[in-house]
Amino acid sequence: MRNAQIDGEDFRIILHVLSVSVWLGGQIVMGAIVPMIRKTNPEALSAISRGFARIAWPFFGLAVFTGIWNLTAIDSSATTIGWQALLGIKMLFVLLAGGAALIHQNTSKPPVAAAGAVIALSSSLVALCMGVALSA
Repeated sequence: MRNAQIDGEDFRIILHVLSVSVWLGGQIVMGAIVPMIRKTNPEALSAISRGFARIAWPFFGLAVFTGIWNLTAIDSSATTIGWQALLGIKMLFVLLAGGAALIHQNTSKPPVAAAGAVIALSSSLVALCMGVALSA
């Protein structure tokens, strides 16, 4: 039976799960509310988007930091080539998610913004699924 106290490993994992939850959950919430805001109060959309970015980007950074921290706790010699390949692919999806979100945030072209949002959300979901597979 495991000790009921939270140790450093637990803390690290909790921070990682929290940061991914805020990043990915925020994208899902924004995707759900933006169309309604665009119809009912379009002038508020810019302020809402900036507010989301002030929360989302620090948590994305925290997810990357804690992900790297998690890797330092793994004995790479005890992992398989398949596990390492999946980790590399996951990292590519994390980079794709961040890059697409950055493009989405910084373009004034609606089709580019839409594509950036879809790619950021999809890549974030794939990275989450791969992270779960890697932890199993």
